[in-house]
Amino acid sequence: MREILFRGKRADNGQWVYGDLIHTRGGHPLICARHNFGSVVEGVEVDYNTVCQYTGMIDKNGNKIFEGDIIESHSLSGDIARHRIGFDESMGCYIATLLIGRQAGYFFQLGQKWLIECGKVVTGNVYDNPEQTKGGEL
Repeated sequence: MREILFRGKRADNGQWVYGDLIHTRGGHPLICARHNFGSVVEGVEVDYNTVCQYTGMIDKNGNKIFEGDIIESHSLSGDIARHRIGFDESMGCYIATLLIGRQAGYFFQLGQKWLIECGKVVTGNVYDNPEQTKGGEL
């Protein structure tokens, strides 16, 4: 069974919290942390714009990859290959969009085998590290 996990930045202090996503009647999203056999510890209001779902995949170091994460590796020629992780609703899958180089904007379906074989590592995310989303020619 795959792990369903969300993260979001707390509305009160901007810190990341991880857990289950709940929507209140007022429309405020909450992340509820899990503890001991899945019981809920607390519900924390988060900034809706920062809510991201875990893709079910990990980078070469074992770090969980979420929507909005930025991953990168070096090609055989030594160039940096940097991608933004997102979800494509029309394709129904997580995608990696190339951020730098002549083919910036090109995207494809995210896969665990590709992540490991290419040595991809999470280097940040679009919320904390927007400077990493800048593209351009290499």
